[in-house]
Amino acid sequence: IAKEVIAPDKGLKFVEWKNTPVNTKKEAVINPEWMKEHYMLIDIRAAELEPVDIRGIEMPSNKMPYLDPKVPLWIHYAADPNSHCVLFFDEMNQAMRQVFNALFGVILDRQAGDLQFSDNWSIIAASNLGKKHVTTQTLPIALTQRFDTIYLVANPEEWAEWALQKDNKGLTRLEPEVVTYALSDPDSTFLVETNANSSQSCPNPRNLEMFSKRMRMIKYYYLHPEKAKGKKWIT
Repeated sequence: IAKEVIAPDKGLKFVEWKNTPVNTKKEAVINPEWMKEHYMLIDIRAAELEPVDIRGIEMPSNKMPYLDPKVPLWIHYAADPNSHCVLFFDEMNQAMRQVFNALFGVILDRQAGDLQFSDNWSIIAASNLGKKHVTTQTLPIALTQRFDTIYLVANPEEWAEWALQKDNKGLTRLEPEVVTYALSDPDSTFLVETNANSSQSCPNPRNLEMFSKRMRMIKYYYLHPEKAKGKKWIT
């Protein structure tokens, strides 16, 4: 949505923080014109966060008798009034309890450390249903009440419609054979509910997409064997 709807609607170029070179990030923080022309997606795995990633690390401040928090670069970007962005916390309910406490400032006050986020920012979070995933934690009610909550349910027919959409080169998003397989018996070939303690891999939209990418690659090298030289996994 950010890439195909919001950024074009604002007349901005869509970029992802994780795919932006470090030097470009450092330059962007001190370049208001660059910020004005780009719409940034910052995708953060909440499960990988520690409280200091939000509050910052206390460091000496120019020989002064106090410490200053040094926060990550993305927070400086978020605090600039010229920045436009969506901040996405993925796997929210796999975060540590201490991280939840640190996130209250981000979500409730739109602030991290001593820096206030720009009004041009949106904050989104995603999580799995706790009862089906053994590693998840219950989100604090005070935190969830600050969000508009949407439940997403996988629908095989709608997924197939999306998967068969073609790009400007005439290629479907997923290989048609994979879509046909997924629709053959959706209860066992599209989305299989598993127990939280199970390690068995079962069909779901994510791994169907991964399988499709591998199938497309194998097809390509089969048609162009000269480009498959040196790729042992192909043989």
